[in-house]
Amino acid sequence: MTLETYFKADSAQQTLPDQSRKRLLFVPSTSTDFPPSYLVSVAYDGSLKKCFLRLYDPSSHKIHFWYDDTGHKPYCFSKQSVAELEKNVNITRNPGFDHFEQDSKFEALRGQSVNVTKIVAKDPLTIGGKATGSIRDELTAWEADIKYVENYVYDRGLEPGMMYQCRGKQLSQVDYKLADTTSKEIDQVLRGESLEYKSLANEWMRLLECPVPQYRRVALDIEVANRVENRIPDPEMAEDPVICVSLVGSNGTSRVLLLERKGTEEGEAILP
Repeated sequence: MTLETYFKADSAQQTLPDQSRKRLLFVPSTSTDFPPSYLVSVAYDGSLKKCFLRLYDPSSHKIHFWYDDTGHKPYCFSKQSVAELEKNVNITRNPGFDHFEQDSKFEALRGQSVNVTKIVAKDPLTIGGKATGSIRDELTAWEADIKYVENYVYDRGLEPGMMYQCRGKQLSQVDYKLADTTSKEIDQVLRGESLEYKSLANEWMRLLECPVPQYRRVALDIEVANRVENRIPDPEMAEDPVICVSLVGSNGTSRVLLLERKGTEEGEAILP
C-alpha cells in the first residue's frame, strides 16, 4: 500500500476489512546476513517481547533489522532471598513473572559483594510501568527504574553509532581501532596522566573518531485541516485530517502528497 493510499484511508476514516488493515502496518524485513552497518537505534517489540536493532547499511542506504536471539528478558534485583520472595504471591502469581535467579552484586557503598535475587519477568511492564501490578510496587527493588532497552544495550555491551555485521544469523561488532599516530598523540598530550585516564581517553577517541556515513535523510512537513481559524491543531488529540505532506530527501528526491476529497466543490469547507 502506498503512502498516498494510507492518507486517503486514514483521513476519510474508512472502515477497512481486517486484511486491508494489516497491510497498513509496517512489518520490518530481517536478514540472516548483512554487511558492516551502523547501529542507529535499539527498540522493543511488544508483540514478540524482544529487543531489536536498527542498523544503517551505507552501501545500500537500507535499514537492517536484527532481533535478539539470546533470550534476554527484563529483570530487577532484590536483597531478599529466593525463599522469602517465593512467599510473596503478588510476585509469584503475577502473569508476567518468569523466574528467580540467585546472584551476587558488588555494593560500592560498602565495598563488598552481596547476595541478591534476580527477578526475571516476561515483559518490561511487569517490572515497572503499569498503573498497578508491577513488581517494583511490591517490594524494594534495584535496577527496576532502568528502561528495558537501555538495560539490554548495557548487558549486551552494544555501542550505538558503531558498526556491526551479521553472518549466518550471528551478530558481531566490526572492530575499529585508532591509527597508531593518533594513539601516540594522545599519549603525548596526556603524558602526565595515569594509565587509567589514558585508557579512558583512548576509548572515547575510538568512539568519536569512527567515520560517520552519509546518512540518507528527509525533511518532512505536514499541513492539517483546522476547525477553528488561527488555532494550531492539537497533536495529542489529532482530531483533524492531514491534508498535505511534503518530503524532500537528501538524495534530491522530493514529493508532495495531497489528500483526495471526493464530492467537494471550490469554496466548500475542507472538513467533513
